[in-house]
Formats: sequence, structure tokens, C-alpha cells
Amino acid sequence: MDKIHIETSLQAYRLINPGVVFLVTSGNGEKQNVYAAAWNIPIRKEPGMVAIVTDKSHYSYSLITQ
Repeated sequence: MDKIHIETSLQAYRLINPGVVFLVTSGNGEKQNVYAAAWNIPIRKEPGMVAIVTDKSHYSYSLITQ
């Protein structure tokens, strides 16, 4: 792997910090859950839409897919 020269601490910060962390809430009327989604991507501005990353093993995944 080639080395990458990083000029400023801001560039280094952006490499290790994915950005804004969203708190995602989910529920089905009987059960609720909240989790922090650090990996997210803005999709649309109007109306606001964000894509998030979760795994099938997360408790919230089943609540979201319901």
C-alpha cells in the first residue's frame, strides 16, 4: 500500500471521523429501540433524506424492516 501525505490535522480528522452521528429510532408499537448510526449518507435535500448503514444482526434491523 502506498503512503498518503496528509498536510493538515483537518484532513486527518476527516479521514478518521465519518461525520455526523444520527440517532435512529425504530419501533413496532410494542417494542422500541434507538441506535447511533455513524455511517450515513445524505441522499436528498428536499425533502430531507439520509441513507444509513445497519446490519441484519442489529435489534433495530427487524424493527425497521417491519
